[in-house]
Amino acid sequence: MTIGIVMFGFLAVLVLFNLLAFLLFYLDKQQAVDGGWRVPERVLLLAAFLGGSIGAKIAQRRFRHKTRKQPFRFYLDLIVALHIGAIALMAYPPARLVAADAIERMLPVEGLSFKDGPKKPRRFGPGSDDF
Repeated sequence: MTIGIVMFGFLAVLVLFNLLAFLLFYLDKQQAVDGGWRVPERVLLLAAFLGGSIGAKIAQRRFRHKTRKQPFRFYLDLIVALHIGAIALMAYPPARLVAADAIERMLPVEGLSFKDGPKKPRRFGPGSDDF
């Protein structure tokens, strides 16, 4: 498994969560207009928190939905700010190393390193320090 595959998977999940958040906002707005069953606010916020904050903000603006409702608007803005902060930290090189270490500890896959690329297999035998 290479870093490219992991990043592609990560981006695919983010796209899916953004689409999900967008669709949930659309569904909730339609139900609000029709007087039907509503999507709970905690579900909308959870979809945004799990990676769909961009889709949630676009839908909020596009459908003019939940724009005046407090504290919902505050929580959604806070989630967006947290995601922007996380992206900014990931762009800062020392933070990338800390994040790479955390990911490697969570996903212990032999030969996978996010810092230096794939690890070379260790040599055993004559001339090696490992026994």
